[in-house]
Order: sequence, then structure tokens, then C-alpha cells
Amino acid sequence: MSNSSLHIPSPATEERPVTLAHLLLLGFVSAAAVLWGAGEGLGGGLAFAFPHEILEVQRLGRDLHAALRPLPLVARPVAVDLDAVSVGIGKVQGLAHQVIRLADRHPRLREPAQGAALKTSRKGVGEFRLTVHGRSSHAGVNPAAGINAIAELARQILRIEKFAEPRRGLTLNVGVIEGGTRSNVVPELARARVDVRIARISDQARIEQKIFGLKPFHPEARLKIEGGINRPPMERAMAVGLFGKAKELAGQLGFEVAEAATGGGSDGNFSAALGIPTLDGLGGVGDGAHALHEHIVIRELPRRAALLAAMLATL
Repeated sequence: MSNSSLHIPSPATEERPVTLAHLLLLGFVSAAAVLWGAGEGLGGGLAFAFPHEILEVQRLGRDLHAALRPLPLVARPVAVDLDAVSVGIGKVQGLAHQVIRLADRHPRLREPAQGAALKTSRKGVGEFRLTVHGRSSHAGVNPAAGINAIAELARQILRIEKFAEPRRGLTLNVGVIEGGTRSNVVPELARARVDVRIARISDQARIEQKIFGLKPFHPEARLKIEGGINRPPMERAMAVGLFGKAKELAGQLGFEVAEAATGGGSDGNFSAALGIPTLDGLGGVGDGAHALHEHIVIRELPRRAALLAAMLATL
């Protein structure tokens, strides 16, 4: 079974579904060197659209190399009013488990690591939400009567940052904070969202215990903690066999592939955790994930599609 996701980042805040028809209308073609504003998952969506056509070409006895020639279309600017739109199989963990249990092998079409390497291991992913409840008061008239929720949250953030163990592959990022109403009011509420990455499944219980064990510094402040690890790590043992096959097939197609580990998560984390051989990163080649310069290299799409077609035909 092959699995792809589609993710198009933009400055917009509105979300809308994306279909293959949208991709065709946008003119994603090979006449340009790179496609700006596209990367994570989108290259996989494009690569996913063509391997089945390649297999049909082979079934009919047509020339595969001719079928893989870049489309002679004209590239045009892409303007997409979408923000982190994602469509694909298994975005909900329960659905993912139902789907991937049907497969013995699971090529996964997310973007490859930098340098076009296939992903043979991924970190586990989690998110924690911290909410601090304080007490409001007038900041000029009676500041001592208040309990500053933002100040409490700031102290908790400094404590959380000390939980990181980069050498072990355990990292934390406080990516969102919010709180307060006006500058002359002692804030009674503050919130933060914390991203957590783990390289080992054994670190899940340890980091969850630390975060859920946080206590307020101020004796009258209240701290609410929600969330947890939502994707287990994808361990290399689940990918090494499929990577060997991909490397062999790539050699037959006239190019080389390497492997790499990444801190990003995908639905491949779920399939690997279920004991299903999983190879990730067979999507488009590019760089700049989640950044303004995010892009895919269009000339690499035919090779990626050919590799995936070969794997689908031989597994």
C-alpha cells in the first residue's frame, strides 16, 4: 500500500480541501527548475499521481522512458490561498490504524530529507497545552491583589526548556503563547502550546511525567496541563528492508538514493509502531519545510515516480 498526504502552506488562515483537479489547474509542471511555496506532502501528492500511470504503460507494453519524459507545459506562477491544508490517508490516528493494518509493506509519500535521502527513521511527536489561571486586578491601583498568569507561565516555560536533551534526541519548542487583555490589567489567564520530539519510545513516559508533574510557582495560581505524545517514533528497523529494495531499484533506474533520520513526524510513525515495514520520504525532492523558501525540485519528480512505480511492481 502507498500513502500520500497533501500540504500547501501559505500566509492565509482559511482552510479548504484540495483535489487532484486543483493541482492540474494550478499547472504544476516540469518547465521550471523549482516550484516555490510547495513542499511538504505536495511533492508526494504529485509523485503519487503518476506511478499508477507508469504501471499501466508497462502493462500495455509501451516505452517507459518515453512515458517519463517531462510534460511540455509552460510553468506559471502559483497563488494558493491555503494554510496547512492536508488531505490523505490516516490523518486521524484511529483511521490510520484501520487503513495500514491492511498492508504488509507501507511506502510512505512524504517529502524526503534534505539531499533527497529517504527517511528510515522519524522522531515521535507530541503537543502539550498549558493553561495558567491567575487573578485580575488593576495594574496601577492595586497590582498586589492580582496574580499575573503571564508571569507564572513565563517561569513555567523556563522550567520546561530545561527538560530538553538534544544529544538524546529529545527536544521541546514553546511555539505559541497567549494571554492578557490590556496593559493596565494584571492578566488572569495565559496559555502556551509546547511541541515535543522524542527519538526513543522509552522517553515518552519520562517526558510526559515531567510535564504533567509541573507545579505552580505562585501558591494561588492554578495550572492545567493537557496533551501528550501523539505519534510514536518510527524506528529504523522497520525501514531497513524496504530501503535496501529502494536502493537496488534506484540503481537499476540509473541513480542513487541515501537514507536519513528526521525530526518530523508522519502517519508512517503509526504503521512502523504496528510492526509494519515502512519507508518514508518517497515524495518530491526539495527544501525549506514550513519556511518561506519551501519548494520542490520539479526535475526530480519523474525519478521519484519511477522509483515508486518500481517498488509497487516488485513488492
